[in-house]
Amino acid sequence: MSGGGSMNIAVIFYRTLSSQSAASVSAGYIASNLRRLGHNVSLFLLKKEASSGDIAPIISEIKWDIIFYKPNFKDVDRLEYNISDIRKNFPNSRIILFGPLAYINANQILKKYPSIAGILNPDMEASWTNTSDIFETLTTKTHTYFSSFTKDVDIYRCLPARDIEISENLKIANIEASRWCKNYCSFCHVGLISKLAARKVYTRTPEDVVDEILYLKSIGKKYFIFNDPVLCGGGLKIKTWVKKFAQLLKNHPDIFFMAYLTLNDLTDKDFIKTLQEAGFIRVFVGIESAEKETLSAFHKAINVNNYHELKKELKFHSIVPHIGFMVFHPYVNIEEIRANLTYLYENDEIHRFGVIYEPTRVIYNTPLYFQTLRDGLLTSADGIKFSYSFYDKQVQKIFNSFRQVFNDIDVPLLERIEYLFVTAEFIDNFIYRNYTPTDEYEKHMNQINTYRKQYSTDFLKLCLNIIEGKVINTQEEHKKYFTFWQKLENYWHTLIISAQNIGFDNPLEWIASGNCNPEPIKDKNYTGRCLETRSGRIRV
Repeated sequence: MSGGGSMNIAVIFYRTLSSQSAASVSAGYIASNLRRLGHNVSLFLLKKEASSGDIAPIISEIKWDIIFYKPNFKDVDRLEYNISDIRKNFPNSRIILFGPLAYINANQILKKYPSIAGILNPDMEASWTNTSDIFETLTTKTHTYFSSFTKDVDIYRCLPARDIEISENLKIANIEASRWCKNYCSFCHVGLISKLAARKVYTRTPEDVVDEILYLKSIGKKYFIFNDPVLCGGGLKIKTWVKKFAQLLKNHPDIFFMAYLTLNDLTDKDFIKTLQEAGFIRVFVGIESAEKETLSAFHKAINVNNYHELKKELKFHSIVPHIGFMVFHPYVNIEEIRANLTYLYENDEIHRFGVIYEPTRVIYNTPLYFQTLRDGLLTSADGIKFSYSFYDKQVQKIFNSFRQVFNDIDVPLLERIEYLFVTAEFIDNFIYRNYTPTDEYEKHMNQINTYRKQYSTDFLKLCLNIIEGKVINTQEEHKKYFTFWQKLENYWHTLIISAQNIGFDNPLEWIASGNCNPEPIKDKNYTGRCLETRSGRIRV
Protein backbone atom coordinates (compact mmCIF):
# COMPACT_ATOMS: atom_id res chain seq x y z
CA MET A 1 0.00 0.00 0.00
CA SER A 2 0.99 3.61 -0.46
CA GLY A 3 3.05 5.20 2.26
CA GLY A 4 1.71 7.36 5.05
CA GLY A 5 -1.54 5.45 5.42
CA SER A 6 -3.04 7.03 2.32
CA MET A 7 -3.96 4.81 -0.61
CA ASN A 8 -4.25 5.50 -4.34
CA ILE A 9 -7.75 4.46 -5.35
CA ALA A 10 -9.41 4.42 -8.80
CA VAL A 11 -13.22 4.36 -9.20
CA ILE A 12 -14.43 3.30 -12.66
CA PHE A 13 -17.97 3.47 -13.97
CA TYR A 14 -19.82 3.44 -17.27
CA ARG A 15 -21.75 5.75 -19.43
CA THR A 16 -23.57 3.46 -21.83
CA LEU A 17 -24.72 4.33 -25.33
CA SER A 18 -28.30 4.53 -24.09
CA SER A 19 -27.56 6.64 -21.03
CA GLN A 20 -25.85 9.94 -21.72
CA SER A 21 -26.32 11.46 -18.28
CA ALA A 22 -23.32 12.68 -16.34
CA ALA A 23 -21.48 10.86 -13.56
CA SER A 24 -22.67 7.88 -11.57
CA VAL A 25 -23.87 9.10 -8.19
CA SER A 26 -22.82 5.92 -6.40
CA ALA A 27 -19.27 6.29 -7.73
CA GLY A 28 -19.26 9.87 -6.50
CA TYR A 29 -20.32 8.78 -3.02
CA ILE A 30 -17.51 6.24 -2.86
CA ALA A 31 -14.98 8.88 -3.89
CA SER A 32 -16.18 11.54 -1.46
CA ASN A 33 -16.25 9.18 1.50
CA LEU A 34 -12.80 7.81 0.78
CA ARG A 35 -11.38 11.31 0.33
CA ARG A 36 -12.93 12.26 3.65
CA LEU A 37 -10.82 9.46 5.15
CA GLY A 38 -7.65 10.90 3.62
CA HIS A 39 -7.19 8.71 0.53
CA ASN A 40 -6.18 9.80 -2.97
CA VAL A 41 -9.18 8.94 -5.17
CA SER A 42 -9.62 9.45 -8.94
CA LEU A 43 -12.90 8.98 -10.82
CA PHE A 44 -12.83 7.52 -14.33
CA LEU A 45 -15.70 7.51 -16.81
CA LEU A 46 -16.05 4.98 -19.62
CA LYS A 47 -18.09 6.84 -22.20
CA LYS A 48 -19.24 3.77 -24.10
CA GLU A 49 -19.44 0.01 -23.82
CA ALA A 50 -15.88 -1.15 -23.36
CA SER A 51 -13.98 -2.48 -26.33
CA SER A 52 -10.53 -3.99 -26.37
CA GLY A 53 -8.04 -1.92 -24.45
CA ASP A 54 -10.49 0.67 -23.14
CA ILE A 55 -9.92 0.51 -19.39
CA ALA A 56 -6.16 0.34 -18.90
CA PRO A 57 -5.30 3.51 -20.90
CA ILE A 58 -8.10 5.47 -19.20
CA ILE A 59 -6.88 4.83 -15.67
CA SER A 60 -3.22 5.33 -16.71
CA GLU A 61 -0.20 3.64 -15.15
CA ILE A 62 -0.53 4.89 -11.58
CA LYS A 63 0.17 2.26 -8.93
CA TRP A 64 -3.40 1.79 -7.71
CA ASP A 65 -3.84 0.13 -4.34
CA ILE A 66 -7.56 -0.43 -4.90
CA ILE A 67 -9.61 -0.27 -8.11
CA PHE A 68 -13.38 0.03 -7.70
CA TYR A 69 -15.28 -0.99 -10.80
CA LYS A 70 -19.02 -0.75 -11.43
CA PRO A 71 -20.32 -3.14 -14.12
CA ASN A 72 -23.87 -2.59 -15.32
CA PHE A 73 -26.53 -4.81 -16.80
CA LYS A 74 -25.96 -3.60 -20.36
CA ASP A 75 -22.24 -4.34 -20.35
CA VAL A 76 -22.42 -7.70 -18.59
CA ASP A 77 -21.06 -9.38 -21.73
CA ARG A 78 -17.84 -7.39 -21.22
CA LEU A 79 -17.43 -8.23 -17.53
CA GLU A 80 -14.95 -11.08 -17.97
CA TYR A 81 -12.81 -9.12 -20.41
CA ASN A 82 -12.82 -5.97 -18.29
CA ILE A 83 -11.81 -7.80 -15.11
CA SER A 84 -8.99 -9.65 -16.89
CA ASP A 85 -7.86 -6.37 -18.52
CA ILE A 86 -7.64 -4.66 -15.13
CA ARG A 87 -5.83 -7.62 -13.56
CA LYS A 88 -3.36 -7.91 -16.45
CA ASN A 89 -2.38 -4.25 -16.34
CA PHE A 90 -2.60 -3.78 -12.58
CA PRO A 91 -1.59 -7.13 -11.06
CA ASN A 92 -1.00 -5.77 -7.56
CA SER A 93 -4.23 -3.78 -7.26
CA ARG A 94 -7.16 -5.09 -5.26
CA ILE A 95 -10.33 -5.11 -7.40
CA ILE A 96 -13.60 -4.25 -5.65
CA LEU A 97 -16.89 -4.31 -7.57
CA PHE A 98 -19.91 -2.18 -6.68
CA GLY A 99 -23.41 -1.51 -8.01
CA PRO A 100 -26.62 -3.60 -8.27
CA LEU A 101 -25.33 -6.11 -10.82
CA ALA A 102 -22.31 -6.97 -8.67
CA TYR A 103 -24.29 -7.15 -5.44
CA ILE A 104 -27.11 -9.34 -6.74
CA ASN A 105 -24.66 -11.77 -8.34
CA ALA A 106 -21.96 -11.52 -5.66
CA ASN A 107 -21.56 -15.22 -4.88
CA GLN A 108 -21.43 -16.21 -8.56
CA ILE A 109 -19.01 -13.43 -9.46
CA LEU A 110 -16.60 -14.17 -6.61
CA LYS A 111 -16.62 -17.86 -7.58
CA LYS A 112 -16.16 -17.20 -11.29
CA TYR A 113 -13.57 -14.42 -10.98
CA PRO A 114 -11.12 -15.26 -8.15
CA SER A 115 -9.07 -12.13 -8.91
CA ILE A 116 -11.84 -9.97 -7.42
CA ALA A 117 -11.14 -9.05 -3.82
CA GLY A 118 -14.60 -7.98 -2.78
CA ILE A 119 -18.04 -6.65 -3.59
CA LEU A 120 -19.73 -3.75 -1.83
CA ASN A 121 -23.35 -3.71 -0.87
CA PRO A 122 -25.23 -0.56 -1.92
CA ASP A 123 -25.27 0.97 1.56
CA MET A 124 -21.49 1.08 1.56
CA GLU A 125 -21.42 3.01 -1.68
CA ALA A 126 -22.65 6.02 0.24
CA SER A 127 -21.55 5.46 3.80
CA TRP A 128 -18.39 4.03 5.33
CA THR A 129 -19.58 3.04 8.79
CA ASN A 130 -17.00 1.22 10.92
CA THR A 131 -14.38 2.40 8.47
CA SER A 132 -11.43 0.70 10.16
CA ASP A 133 -13.11 -2.70 9.96
CA ILE A 134 -14.10 -2.20 6.35
CA PHE A 135 -10.68 -1.10 5.28
CA GLU A 136 -8.97 -3.91 7.12
CA THR A 137 -11.14 -6.24 5.10
CA LEU A 138 -10.61 -4.35 1.85
CA THR A 139 -6.85 -4.43 2.18
CA THR A 140 -6.13 -7.80 3.76
CA LYS A 141 -8.75 -10.45 3.05
CA THR A 142 -8.73 -12.48 -0.15
CA HIS A 143 -12.44 -12.71 -0.82
CA THR A 144 -15.09 -10.49 0.65
CA TYR A 145 -18.82 -10.21 0.11
CA PHE A 146 -20.21 -7.41 2.23
CA SER A 147 -23.61 -8.99 2.58
CA SER A 148 -24.71 -7.37 5.81
CA PHE A 149 -26.27 -3.92 5.88
CA THR A 150 -25.50 -1.48 8.65
CA LYS A 151 -28.58 -0.62 10.72
CA ASP A 152 -29.84 2.95 10.96
CA VAL A 153 -27.05 4.27 8.78
CA ASP A 154 -27.01 7.83 7.51
CA ILE A 155 -26.02 7.15 3.93
CA TYR A 156 -26.04 10.84 3.04
CA ARG A 157 -23.38 12.09 5.44
CA CYS A 158 -21.55 13.76 2.56
CA LEU A 159 -22.25 14.84 -1.01
CA PRO A 160 -20.94 12.76 -3.93
CA ALA A 161 -17.75 13.84 -5.68
CA ARG A 162 -18.47 15.62 -8.97
CA ASP A 163 -15.17 15.39 -10.84
CA ILE A 164 -16.76 14.25 -14.10
CA GLU A 165 -19.51 16.87 -14.08
CA ILE A 166 -16.94 19.61 -13.46
CA SER A 167 -14.81 18.43 -16.37
CA GLU A 168 -17.72 18.10 -18.82
CA ASN A 169 -19.46 20.89 -20.70
CA LEU A 170 -22.93 19.34 -20.46
CA LYS A 171 -25.70 21.05 -18.51
CA ILE A 172 -26.86 17.71 -17.09
CA ALA A 173 -26.15 15.96 -13.80
CA ASN A 174 -27.52 12.95 -11.98
CA ILE A 175 -28.78 13.43 -8.44
CA GLU A 176 -30.39 11.31 -5.75
CA ALA A 177 -33.19 12.28 -3.36
CA SER A 178 -33.78 8.78 -1.97
CA ARG A 179 -32.71 5.16 -2.14
CA TRP A 180 -34.56 1.87 -2.19
CA CYS A 181 -38.09 1.16 -3.26
CA LYS A 182 -41.17 0.05 -1.37
CA ASN A 183 -42.51 -1.74 -4.45
CA TYR A 184 -41.47 -5.25 -5.36
CA CYS A 185 -42.02 -5.61 -9.09
CA SER A 186 -41.29 -9.18 -10.10
CA PHE A 187 -38.66 -8.25 -12.72
CA CYS A 188 -36.82 -5.41 -10.94
CA HIS A 189 -33.46 -5.52 -9.17
CA VAL A 190 -34.15 -2.43 -7.03
CA GLY A 191 -37.10 -3.95 -5.22
CA LEU A 192 -35.10 -7.15 -4.83
CA ILE A 193 -32.20 -5.38 -3.10
CA SER A 194 -34.63 -3.44 -0.90
CA LYS A 195 -36.24 -6.69 0.20
CA LEU A 196 -32.91 -8.45 0.76
CA ALA A 197 -31.74 -5.56 2.90
CA ALA A 198 -35.10 -5.19 4.67
CA ARG A 199 -34.88 -1.52 3.87
CA LYS A 200 -37.35 1.29 4.05
CA VAL A 201 -36.86 4.14 1.61
CA TYR A 202 -34.08 6.55 2.64
CA THR A 203 -35.11 10.11 1.84
CA ARG A 204 -33.08 13.31 1.90
CA THR A 205 -34.74 16.55 2.95
CA PRO A 206 -35.75 18.99 0.19
CA GLU A 207 -33.35 21.51 1.75
CA ASP A 208 -30.42 19.11 1.46
CA VAL A 209 -31.20 18.25 -2.16
CA VAL A 210 -31.63 21.90 -3.12
CA ASP A 211 -28.28 22.78 -1.53
CA GLU A 212 -26.60 20.21 -3.77
CA ILE A 213 -28.55 21.40 -6.83
CA LEU A 214 -27.51 25.01 -6.28
CA TYR A 215 -23.89 23.95 -5.97
CA LEU A 216 -24.17 22.05 -9.24
CA LYS A 217 -25.84 25.06 -10.82
CA SER A 218 -22.79 27.11 -9.82
CA ILE A 219 -20.65 24.84 -12.02
CA GLY A 220 -22.99 25.10 -15.01
CA LYS A 221 -25.58 22.33 -14.47
CA LYS A 222 -29.25 23.18 -14.99
CA TYR A 223 -30.95 19.89 -15.84
CA PHE A 224 -31.06 17.15 -13.21
CA ILE A 225 -32.02 13.51 -13.52
CA PHE A 226 -33.22 11.95 -10.26
CA ASN A 227 -31.83 8.42 -9.92
CA ASP A 228 -34.53 7.40 -7.41
CA PRO A 229 -36.42 4.24 -8.50
CA VAL A 230 -39.52 6.28 -7.57
CA LEU A 231 -38.94 9.87 -6.49
CA CYS A 232 -38.80 9.91 -2.67
CA GLY A 233 -40.45 6.51 -2.65
CA GLY A 234 -43.74 7.85 -4.07
CA GLY A 235 -46.98 7.74 -2.09
CA LEU A 236 -48.37 10.55 0.06
CA LYS A 237 -44.93 11.69 1.22
CA ILE A 238 -43.87 12.72 -2.27
CA LYS A 239 -46.55 15.40 -2.55
CA THR A 240 -45.38 17.20 0.59
CA TRP A 241 -41.76 16.79 -0.45
CA VAL A 242 -42.25 18.20 -3.95
CA LYS A 243 -44.32 21.13 -2.62
CA LYS A 244 -41.49 22.15 -0.29
CA PHE A 245 -38.97 21.50 -3.06
CA ALA A 246 -40.87 23.85 -5.38
CA GLN A 247 -40.96 26.58 -2.73
CA LEU A 248 -37.20 26.40 -2.25
CA LEU A 249 -36.58 26.70 -6.00
CA LYS A 250 -39.15 29.39 -6.80
CA ASN A 251 -36.36 31.91 -7.50
CA HIS A 252 -34.58 29.53 -9.89
CA PRO A 253 -36.92 29.08 -12.90
CA ASP A 254 -33.98 28.04 -15.11
CA ILE A 255 -33.48 24.70 -13.32
CA PHE A 256 -35.26 21.60 -14.63
CA PHE A 257 -35.73 17.97 -13.62
CA MET A 258 -36.57 14.46 -14.72
CA ALA A 259 -37.78 11.77 -12.30
CA TYR A 260 -39.26 8.27 -12.13
CA LEU A 261 -42.85 8.15 -10.88
CA THR A 262 -45.74 5.70 -10.81
CA LEU A 263 -49.18 6.10 -12.34
CA ASN A 264 -50.59 6.08 -8.81
CA ASP A 265 -48.48 9.12 -7.93
CA LEU A 266 -49.88 11.11 -10.85
CA THR A 267 -53.63 10.87 -10.30
CA ASP A 268 -53.78 14.28 -8.58
CA LYS A 269 -53.96 17.24 -11.00
CA ASP A 270 -52.82 19.65 -8.27
CA PHE A 271 -49.71 17.51 -7.78
CA ILE A 272 -48.93 17.64 -11.50
CA LYS A 273 -49.16 21.43 -11.31
CA THR A 274 -46.78 21.36 -8.34
CA LEU A 275 -44.34 19.26 -10.38
CA GLN A 276 -44.45 21.91 -13.08
CA GLU A 277 -43.82 24.66 -10.54
CA ALA A 278 -40.86 22.69 -9.17
CA GLY A 279 -39.28 22.56 -12.64
CA PHE A 280 -40.05 19.01 -13.72
CA ILE A 281 -40.19 18.73 -17.51
CA ARG A 282 -40.04 14.95 -17.92
CA VAL A 283 -41.32 11.92 -16.00
CA PHE A 284 -40.68 8.25 -16.62
CA VAL A 285 -43.60 5.99 -15.77
CA GLY A 286 -43.34 2.21 -15.66
CA ILE A 287 -46.50 0.80 -17.26
CA GLU A 288 -45.04 -2.46 -18.69
CA SER A 289 -48.26 -3.97 -20.09
CA ALA A 290 -51.82 -3.14 -21.10
CA GLU A 291 -53.11 -6.42 -19.63
CA LYS A 292 -54.38 -6.61 -16.03
CA GLU A 293 -53.30 -10.24 -15.63
CA THR A 294 -49.72 -9.44 -16.59
CA LEU A 295 -49.61 -6.40 -14.31
CA SER A 296 -50.81 -8.58 -11.46
CA ALA A 297 -48.09 -11.12 -12.22
CA PHE A 298 -45.54 -8.28 -12.30
CA HIS A 299 -46.79 -7.11 -8.85
CA LYS A 300 -47.81 -3.74 -10.29
CA ALA A 301 -51.02 -2.38 -8.78
CA ILE A 302 -51.80 0.31 -11.36
CA ASN A 303 -54.67 1.22 -13.67
CA VAL A 304 -53.17 1.64 -17.14
CA ASN A 305 -56.44 2.98 -18.51
CA ASN A 306 -55.69 6.25 -16.75
CA TYR A 307 -52.62 6.97 -18.84
CA HIS A 308 -54.36 8.54 -21.84
CA GLU A 309 -55.94 11.32 -19.76
CA LEU A 310 -52.84 11.60 -17.61
CA LYS A 311 -50.68 12.17 -20.67
CA LYS A 312 -52.89 15.05 -21.79
CA GLU A 313 -52.70 16.59 -18.31
CA LEU A 314 -48.91 16.27 -18.19
CA LYS A 315 -48.50 17.80 -21.63
CA PHE A 316 -50.82 20.65 -20.64
CA HIS A 317 -48.26 21.45 -17.93
CA SER A 318 -45.32 21.04 -20.36
CA ILE A 319 -44.16 17.76 -18.78
CA VAL A 320 -43.10 15.03 -21.22
CA PRO A 321 -44.14 11.52 -20.14
CA HIS A 322 -42.08 8.53 -21.19
CA ILE A 323 -43.21 5.04 -20.37
CA GLY A 324 -41.51 1.76 -19.59
CA PHE A 325 -43.06 -1.13 -21.47
CA MET A 326 -42.41 -4.84 -21.98
CA VAL A 327 -43.96 -6.05 -25.21
CA PHE A 328 -41.92 -9.25 -25.15
CA HIS A 329 -41.70 -10.82 -21.69
CA PRO A 330 -41.32 -14.58 -20.99
CA TYR A 331 -45.05 -15.22 -20.51
CA VAL A 332 -46.58 -12.99 -23.18
CA ASN A 333 -49.03 -14.43 -25.70
CA ILE A 334 -49.95 -13.22 -29.18
CA GLU A 335 -53.16 -11.52 -28.09
CA GLU A 336 -51.30 -9.56 -25.44
CA ILE A 337 -48.72 -8.47 -28.01
CA ARG A 338 -51.54 -7.13 -30.19
CA ALA A 339 -53.12 -5.40 -27.20
CA ASN A 340 -49.80 -3.86 -26.17
CA LEU A 341 -49.02 -2.56 -29.64
CA THR A 342 -52.50 -1.09 -29.89
CA TYR A 343 -52.08 0.54 -26.49
CA LEU A 344 -48.78 2.11 -27.54
CA TYR A 345 -50.36 3.41 -30.69
CA GLU A 346 -53.41 4.87 -28.97
CA ASN A 347 -51.13 6.69 -26.55
CA ASP A 348 -48.69 7.78 -29.26
CA GLU A 349 -45.77 5.96 -27.66
CA ILE A 350 -44.75 3.76 -30.53
CA HIS A 351 -41.68 5.89 -31.25
CA ARG A 352 -40.02 4.26 -28.25
CA PHE A 353 -38.52 1.55 -30.40
CA GLY A 354 -36.67 -0.26 -27.63
CA VAL A 355 -39.87 -1.39 -25.87
CA ILE A 356 -40.55 -3.66 -28.85
CA TYR A 357 -37.09 -4.70 -29.92
CA GLU A 358 -35.61 -5.53 -26.51
CA PRO A 359 -37.02 -8.50 -24.56
CA THR A 360 -37.55 -8.25 -20.81
CA ARG A 361 -34.33 -8.88 -18.89
CA VAL A 362 -34.35 -11.76 -16.39
CA ILE A 363 -32.35 -10.81 -13.29
CA TYR A 364 -31.03 -13.32 -10.79
CA ASN A 365 -33.03 -13.86 -7.59
CA THR A 366 -36.05 -11.84 -8.73
CA PRO A 367 -39.48 -13.50 -8.68
CA LEU A 368 -39.40 -13.52 -12.49
CA TYR A 369 -36.11 -15.43 -12.39
CA PHE A 370 -37.52 -18.13 -10.11
CA GLN A 371 -40.67 -18.41 -12.21
CA THR A 372 -38.75 -18.90 -15.48
CA LEU A 373 -36.41 -21.33 -13.72
CA ARG A 374 -39.33 -23.36 -12.35
CA ASP A 375 -41.01 -23.46 -15.76
CA GLY A 376 -37.84 -24.57 -17.54
CA LEU A 377 -37.65 -21.46 -19.75
CA LEU A 378 -34.01 -20.54 -19.08
CA THR A 379 -31.97 -21.59 -22.09
CA SER A 380 -28.56 -20.35 -21.00
CA ALA A 381 -27.27 -19.17 -17.70
CA ASP A 382 -23.75 -18.48 -16.53
CA GLY A 383 -24.95 -17.43 -13.09
CA ILE A 384 -24.94 -13.76 -14.07
CA LYS A 385 -26.70 -13.35 -17.40
CA PHE A 386 -29.74 -15.36 -18.45
CA SER A 387 -31.52 -15.96 -21.73
CA TYR A 388 -34.85 -17.69 -22.05
CA SER A 389 -37.42 -19.13 -24.41
CA PHE A 390 -40.98 -17.82 -24.35
CA TYR A 391 -43.65 -19.85 -22.60
CA ASP A 392 -45.82 -19.57 -25.72
CA LYS A 393 -43.82 -21.20 -28.52
CA GLN A 394 -45.67 -19.17 -31.16
CA VAL A 395 -44.36 -16.01 -29.51
CA GLN A 396 -40.79 -17.21 -30.01
CA LYS A 397 -41.39 -17.42 -33.77
CA ILE A 398 -42.94 -13.93 -33.79
CA PHE A 399 -40.09 -12.49 -31.73
CA ASN A 400 -37.52 -14.03 -34.08
CA SER A 401 -39.39 -12.48 -37.00
CA PHE A 402 -39.41 -9.06 -35.29
CA ARG A 403 -35.66 -9.19 -34.69
CA GLN A 404 -34.93 -10.37 -38.22
CA VAL A 405 -37.11 -7.73 -39.85
CA PHE A 406 -35.77 -4.88 -37.70
CA ASN A 407 -32.17 -5.99 -38.18
CA ASP A 408 -32.67 -6.08 -41.94
CA ILE A 409 -34.37 -2.67 -41.94
CA ASP A 410 -31.55 -1.41 -39.71
CA VAL A 411 -31.92 -0.93 -35.96
CA PRO A 412 -29.51 2.05 -35.67
CA LEU A 413 -31.53 3.89 -38.30
CA LEU A 414 -34.77 3.44 -36.35
CA GLU A 415 -33.04 4.48 -33.12
CA ARG A 416 -31.81 7.66 -34.77
CA ILE A 417 -35.31 8.52 -35.89
CA GLU A 418 -36.45 8.06 -32.29
CA TYR A 419 -33.64 10.31 -31.07
CA LEU A 420 -34.84 13.15 -33.29
CA PHE A 421 -38.43 12.86 -32.07
CA VAL A 422 -37.59 12.63 -28.38
CA THR A 423 -35.08 15.48 -28.37
CA ALA A 424 -37.42 17.72 -30.38
CA GLU A 425 -40.10 17.21 -27.73
CA PHE A 426 -37.51 17.86 -25.05
CA ILE A 427 -36.49 21.18 -26.66
CA ASP A 428 -40.13 22.16 -27.12
CA ASN A 429 -40.76 21.97 -23.38
CA PHE A 430 -37.80 24.20 -22.64
CA ILE A 431 -39.08 26.72 -25.17
CA TYR A 432 -42.55 26.89 -23.62
CA ARG A 433 -41.13 27.19 -20.10
CA ASN A 434 -38.78 30.07 -20.88
CA TYR A 435 -39.48 31.77 -24.19
CA THR A 436 -42.20 33.03 -26.49
CA PRO A 437 -42.35 30.71 -29.53
CA THR A 438 -42.20 32.44 -32.89
CA ASP A 439 -44.36 31.52 -35.89
CA GLU A 440 -41.25 30.09 -37.53
CA TYR A 441 -40.54 27.86 -34.53
CA GLU A 442 -44.19 26.72 -34.35
CA LYS A 443 -44.09 25.79 -38.04
CA HIS A 444 -41.01 23.57 -37.64
CA MET A 445 -42.35 21.91 -34.48
CA ASN A 446 -45.69 21.20 -36.15
CA GLN A 447 -43.84 19.57 -39.04
CA ILE A 448 -41.99 17.29 -36.64
CA ASN A 449 -45.22 16.39 -34.80
CA THR A 450 -46.86 15.52 -38.11
CA TYR A 451 -43.91 13.28 -38.96
CA ARG A 452 -44.07 11.64 -35.53
CA LYS A 453 -47.73 10.70 -36.02
CA GLN A 454 -46.96 9.40 -39.48
CA TYR A 455 -44.09 7.32 -38.16
CA SER A 456 -46.20 5.91 -35.32
CA THR A 457 -48.99 4.86 -37.66
CA ASP A 458 -46.66 3.30 -40.18
CA PHE A 459 -44.58 1.54 -37.56
CA LEU A 460 -47.62 0.01 -35.89
CA LYS A 461 -48.86 -1.33 -39.23
CA LEU A 462 -45.45 -2.88 -39.81
CA CYS A 463 -45.51 -4.57 -36.39
CA LEU A 464 -49.04 -5.94 -36.91
CA ASN A 465 -48.06 -7.26 -40.34
CA ILE A 466 -45.16 -9.13 -38.74
CA ILE A 467 -47.53 -10.69 -36.21
CA GLU A 468 -49.86 -11.80 -39.02
CA GLY A 469 -46.94 -13.45 -40.80
CA LYS A 470 -47.05 -11.19 -43.85
CA VAL A 471 -43.98 -10.98 -46.07
CA ILE A 472 -42.01 -7.80 -45.39
CA ASN A 473 -39.81 -6.31 -48.09
CA THR A 474 -37.08 -5.09 -45.75
CA GLN A 475 -35.08 -3.43 -48.52
CA GLU A 476 -38.06 -1.26 -49.40
CA GLU A 477 -38.73 -0.61 -45.71
CA HIS A 478 -35.11 0.43 -45.18
CA LYS A 479 -35.27 2.77 -48.17
CA LYS A 480 -38.51 4.27 -46.87
CA TYR A 481 -37.20 4.86 -43.33
CA PHE A 482 -33.87 6.14 -44.59
CA THR A 483 -35.62 8.76 -46.72
CA PHE A 484 -37.91 9.54 -43.79
CA TRP A 485 -34.90 10.04 -41.49
CA GLN A 486 -33.20 12.39 -43.96
CA LYS A 487 -36.28 14.61 -44.23
CA LEU A 488 -36.89 14.50 -40.49
CA GLU A 489 -33.30 15.44 -39.74
CA ASN A 490 -33.61 18.54 -41.91
CA TYR A 491 -36.70 19.61 -39.95
CA TRP A 492 -34.88 18.83 -36.71
CA HIS A 493 -31.95 21.07 -37.61
CA THR A 494 -34.27 23.91 -38.62
CA LEU A 495 -36.02 23.48 -35.25
CA ILE A 496 -32.66 23.79 -33.48
CA ILE A 497 -31.86 26.96 -35.43
CA SER A 498 -35.28 28.51 -34.77
CA ALA A 499 -34.92 27.66 -31.04
CA GLN A 500 -31.57 29.44 -31.00
CA ASN A 501 -33.10 32.43 -32.76
CA ILE A 502 -35.66 32.69 -29.95
CA GLY A 503 -32.82 32.83 -27.42
CA PHE A 504 -32.40 29.17 -26.39
CA ASP A 505 -28.59 29.07 -26.28
CA ASN A 506 -26.72 25.82 -27.04
CA PRO A 507 -29.67 23.37 -27.08
CA LEU A 508 -27.32 20.48 -27.89
CA GLU A 509 -25.81 20.82 -24.41
CA TRP A 510 -29.26 20.21 -22.94
CA ILE A 511 -30.43 17.19 -24.91
CA ALA A 512 -27.63 14.70 -24.15
CA SER A 513 -29.97 13.37 -21.51
CA GLY A 514 -30.19 9.64 -21.87
CA ASN A 515 -32.50 9.44 -24.85
CA CYS A 516 -30.76 7.40 -27.55
CA ASN A 517 -27.65 8.97 -29.02
CA PRO A 518 -25.37 11.66 -27.60
CA GLU A 519 -25.55 13.94 -30.63
CA PRO A 520 -27.46 14.45 -33.86
CA ILE A 521 -26.49 12.59 -37.00
CA LYS A 522 -23.63 14.17 -38.85
CA ASP A 523 -22.73 11.49 -41.38
CA LYS A 524 -24.75 12.28 -44.49
CA ASN A 525 -23.29 9.22 -46.19
CA TYR A 526 -24.70 6.82 -43.62
CA THR A 527 -26.38 3.90 -45.36
CA GLY A 528 -27.01 1.39 -42.63
CA ARG A 529 -25.41 -1.39 -44.64
CA CYS A 530 -24.95 -4.82 -43.07
CA LEU A 531 -22.33 -7.45 -43.52
CA GLU A 532 -23.15 -11.09 -42.91
CA THR A 533 -20.70 -13.08 -40.83
CA ARG A 534 -20.79 -16.57 -39.44
CA SER A 535 -21.09 -15.18 -35.93
CA GLY A 536 -23.99 -12.93 -36.77
CA ARG A 537 -24.70 -9.50 -38.19
CA ILE A 538 -22.25 -6.67 -37.86
CA ARG A 539 -22.80 -3.05 -38.69
CA VAL A 540 -20.75 -0.92 -41.02
